[in-house]
Order: sequence, then C-alpha cells, then structure tokens
Amino acid sequence: MVRSELKEVCGTDNLEKVKALSTITQPPSTNCKATIFLFNCECTVVIDTGAACSVMTQALADKFQLSIDHSAQEILLMADGTPQVTLGKVWKVPVLIKNISFPADVLIMAGNSNDTFVLGVDWIKKHNVIIDLNNDKASIPYKNSNISWDISTQVKYCDQLVGWAKEVSLIEVTAQTNTRSSS
Repeated sequence: MVRSELKEVCGTDNLEKVKALSTITQPPSTNCKATIFLFNCECTVVIDTGAACSVMTQALADKFQLSIDHSAQEILLMADGTPQVTLGKVWKVPVLIKNISFPADVLIMAGNSNDTFVLGVDWIKKHNVIIDLNNDKASIPYKNSNISWDISTQVKYCDQLVGWAKEVSLIEVTAQTNTRSSS
C-alpha cells in the first residue's frame, strides 16, 4: 500500500527508485518487551515510553488474583486511538527483576481477555530505568550498582504485532499530503 502511494507521489518516471525501496531491508521490530517475574511466575511485559501509566489487563490481574486497591473508572486512550475503560488501580505490584522488587502502581483495563502488562513512563521514571535499544538491554540503578536485563524488539512470531497504527496512519497522511501539494 505504501509503495503504491509512493508511485503516485513520485510519478511513473521514478518507478525504478520506488522499486529500489524494496531492497532496503531491516529486521521487523515490535514493541520493547522484557521478561520479569510476578509472584514467582515468568511474565512478559512491554516497556513503553509512549504509555503515561502502567496498565494490566483484567485477565492477567485475575490470573494473579490481584484485588483493586482504588476503584476508579478512567478512560485511557490507546495507541490506536480507541478508548479503554479501567476498573481501578492496584498499588505496588511486585515486579521482580533479577530477584529484586521494583514495584509498579498499575491500572487494570476492563474486558480484555489477553495477558498484557505494560510498564509505562510512571514506572520508568520512578525507578530511573535506562533503556538501551541498540544493545537490547535495560538497567535500573540499585544500591551501588546497576541491575541489567535483556529486552527485545524483535518479532518472534509471524502473527505478532509489528509497529503501531498511528505510524501507519502518519505514513498514509504524509503520502496524501505530498500528493495534494504536488498537484
């Protein structure tokens, strides 16, 4: 779809340049994931600098038998623009990294059946997390040292989410804008 829009923007005279775009390769990437432990169970989390707060699906909260400490129906705006209702907040969820607890205050999202846990900017700032995407590492200062652990942005499964809808929309809008401005 993007290639056809580029053909419109560039015109048929530049068709070879558009074809050459397919030769530029980059491994597919997805959101930043890490493995942590919750209540002695291994759990994959998304570390998301685009999420203002940490969130967990109701299904995952139920699996760990977490009870809501503060009931509040708030509406979160997701990355794809859809609103999501929350049930409330759970305080001090024990996120274990290398057997050390880095607690998170987590909003519980209603009506979602998958096991998703997102550590947002609130958690990242609270624990001074440093994310190094080039080396696939994250670290947290702890006492007189740094706790470091592996993160990944690599797509492992063919049906795994790649990128975000807003980025796709931005590409489409940019291509349409360039088409309009060139006419």
